[in-house]
Amino acid sequence: MVGFINAFPFSDSIINRILVGEMKVGDVPFEELREYVPGQKTNVYLQTVGVHKDFQGQTKRRYGIYMISGFSSLINDLGRRGIELGSLFTRSDEVDGINLSYALGLKKYPVPGVEKIVFRLDFEDTNNVFLHDYQAGLTAYQASQFLKNRAV
Repeated sequence: MVGFINAFPFSDSIINRILVGEMKVGDVPFEELREYVPGQKTNVYLQTVGVHKDFQGQTKRRYGIYMISGFSSLINDLGRRGIELGSLFTRSDEVDGINLSYALGLKKYPVPGVEKIVFRLDFEDTNNVFLHDYQAGLTAYQASQFLKNRAV
């Protein structure tokens, strides 16, 4: 194992409590995890993209790219399955986390009183190339459902 990504589908209220520091992800009751349901918009809190501490420099960056590629594949698969993602939120005060957030097209999302930089990715942002495959998959799913429902 070279690293891991923790991303959780939570309600807006849980995400907001995490962003302002009222709650830690580890304190969120299991029942608060949202299910990915086609046609039901879901927001995601990205807690961690972590590469094992034994890997540094270029090796760390390369493994980080592989992990983000896998995360991107997961997001694209959700789109093909009709899962509507609203926004992805994260926060960081680490250089690698901040740089990664900007590289993926996340934008600063001001939250008063929070020292870490909070970022938001809007899944409807058609200018973000990271999201094009997700959006195409979701559009294809929605079109197939429309045709399926029309045929009935």
